[in-house]
Amino acid sequence: MEKRSKNPYHFGKSLRISPPHEIGLTNKRRRNEIHKKRNPHFYLRCYPCPCSCPCVFLGILGLLFLCTAIAAILIGMLIKHPSTTTTISKTTFTSVPTATSATAFTTVSTTVITTAPTTASITVTTTVSMTPTTTVSMTPTTTVSMTPTTTVSMTTITTTITSTTTSVTISVGNWSSTGTVLVGATELNNQWGLIFDSSDTLYIADRLNHRILKLPMNATNATTLAGTYGTSGSTASLLNEPTCVQLDSNGNMYIADRLNNRIQYWAKGASSGTTVAGAGGYGSGNNQLDSPYGISLDTNSNTLYIADFGNDRIMCYLYGSSSGTVVAGNNGQGCGSTQLSRPVGVLFETSTNSLVIVNSECHNIIRWVLGASSWTLIVGSLSGTPGSSATQLNTPEGVVFDPTNNLYVADRYNHRVQFYLAGQTTGKTVVGTTGVSGANTSLLNNPYAVALDSQLNLYVSDRYNNRVLKFARL
Repeated sequence: MEKRSKNPYHFGKSLRISPPHEIGLTNKRRRNEIHKKRNPHFYLRCYPCPCSCPCVFLGILGLLFLCTAIAAILIGMLIKHPSTTTTISKTTFTSVPTATSATAFTTVSTTVITTAPTTASITVTTTVSMTPTTTVSMTPTTTVSMTPTTTVSMTTITTTITSTTTSVTISVGNWSSTGTVLVGATELNNQWGLIFDSSDTLYIADRLNHRILKLPMNATNATTLAGTYGTSGSTASLLNEPTCVQLDSNGNMYIADRLNNRIQYWAKGASSGTTVAGAGGYGSGNNQLDSPYGISLDTNSNTLYIADFGNDRIMCYLYGSSSGTVVAGNNGQGCGSTQLSRPVGVLFETSTNSLVIVNSECHNIIRWVLGASSWTLIVGSLSGTPGSSATQLNTPEGVVFDPTNNLYVADRYNHRVQFYLAGQTTGKTVVGTTGVSGANTSLLNNPYAVALDSQLNLYVSDRYNNRVLKFARL
């Protein structure tokens, strides 16, 4: 190796740059040409071994930097553009109309897309909620507008309606088997009809004493309201075998004056009456009657219905009319569905616009709807046959309904009172003993009428024993 120049500022001659035609010289020659001049302070030299040459070292270092840059670019490209796999799941929601008449279905689909890179842990989840934004009419032609990203909470509300029915069941044994005499033989003679007013005052048709009696609740003595005790007559102040009495809302009385073949109106507190039906006397004309036994009053229209016993018909008299209209029967005596046989009682029933008729000699209780041409059976014999079984009657004479529409029947020749649950045709004996008559207070002898007070105590007109008995409800 040559010695360095001792002059630190002497660099020698300028280095010669090879001309273009010398570019092809070998590396050794070029190194010799470049470095053959000495530098007195510092000089470069390319040694025969390439590894000891600084130029080679710098070239290798530059190549390494270049490779590193290329590798970084490639890695960045791989991260920026990963290959992906896509999983698509689909959930279907079906809405079924709750209306029983609807047959259409509404289907809502929800799609979830999940994207995952092969070389990176990247998950993208997209949820699309398809929900109605309009009112959905659940009919067979339902149209639903579906809009994404709308959240609607759909709640089904079920309403349970509970219906509670309260029933009153009255069976045998609900009344005392032994009655109490309210009015006896010293005051009554073959009495017939019974009725209560709103204050539980009892009215009695004292038939063979030719008068109407009044007995207030808890009273011990009855008083005469119409007629004269023991005296019959046809004048305005007298009666002849009255069999029935009805009251209007003001306490005025309507009296079936049987043997005078008329209906008397007796104002409250009056001493005489006025004839309102049967002014023509005995007969079968529209202004005549033949032994009227029972009457019923429609207080809403002041219409009077009369059981015209001897003419086998029911007559209707409007207030103030001098003659009536036949509304049932009048087709001869008989048990056919268009006939009546000795009707002794009648009740107008507002709820059904019909008449309940005691058809005594056909041994049944029937219903005749106003305007109809025939009747339907309520209880008793359809053919008109008497009997003593639970489904039969023997000459019924009086009826009454309680507030729950149960029926009570005075079954004359069976000497009993029969009770029928509403709508039933099989009765139960609640007073008396079937086929047995007697004078003790547990027996009856030809009962003719029944009545109920506000407490459902049962009252019986025990005709041949000349008394009215009270059977307390237990």
